[in-house]
Order: sequence, then structure tokens, then C-alpha cells
Amino acid sequence: MKIQSKVLKISIAVVIGVIFLLVIYQKNNDTSHAVTIADFENIKLGTSYSDIEKRFGPAKDIGSGLHIFMYELADKSQVLLGFADINHLLYIKHRLSDGTINDLVNNVN
Repeated sequence: MKIQSKVLKISIAVVIGVIFLLVIYQKNNDTSHAVTIADFENIKLGTSYSDIEKRFGPAKDIGSGLHIFMYELADKSQVLLGFADINHLLYIKHRLSDGTINDLVNNVN
């Protein structure tokens, strides 16, 4: 009986530990909690992805051929960053929740 009780306690502790780690992992990989559309207003075309990633954290690459990195915002809209070369930002677009896409930047360095 003592062995079963110890195994049960260890099993419960492991499950709690795994749940805790999953919650921490999700918080660290959630790009929607801190990023707003205003954060992207000062990004210049030509900026490297590594500079953007340092500022906002990793984004989801949804491109095929081109790198298109996506940040989902708290309002469920998305910012799309396009790169032909990962070291040179070509465009920033804002996709609204209704599907409308707007250019966010028209500047060139």
C-alpha cells in the first residue's frame, strides 16, 4: 500500500509539473499578447527579420517562396511582413479580421 501511495504522489507531481511547463511554454510562444499595430508603425523597409524578431519575438512563417512572417494581434487582425531575403523587409501589411489587407508602410531606407 505504501508503494502505491508513493507512486500516486509522484504521478500527481509529474502531471502538475507538465501542466506548469505547458502553461509557461504557451505564454513564451504567444505573439498576440504584447504586439499591437502601433508597434509596427516605426519599422522601416529594409529592416532584417533578426532585428524584428529581437523586438517582437518569433513570428509564424506562412510564406512559400517568399518569407511571410505573421504576427497575430490581440484584436485577431494580423501583421504580415514580407521578405525575399530574410535580411531585407519588403513590405508590411495589416490584415483585418474581415479579410481586408492594407499597406502599413510606404517608406524606403
